[in-house]
Amino acid sequence: MDDGYAGYMGAVRWVSFNHYGEPESGEARTMDDGSVWARIAGPDPRGDDDRWVPLLDSAGVEAAGVSAVSYTHLRAHETD
Repeated sequence: MDDGYAGYMGAVRWVSFNHYGEPESGEARTMDDGSVWARIAGPDPRGDDDRWVPLLDSAGVEAAGVSAVSYTHLRAHETD
């Protein structure tokens, strides 16, 4: 995600997860290869400057330090 060249499928969702034991939430993006990355809302618990972290690899396996991944389902606003 940090190389500026990763393919992005356009699927953006809100996600909650634990990152190295700390609860986090943020925007999750599904990449062209099927992996999922998240932009965490605050500083990375490990002190890294990069706030984009891998959540799931292309096989759906949680990345190192990641657990309890859950997506928030948002309903579209309905109008009359």
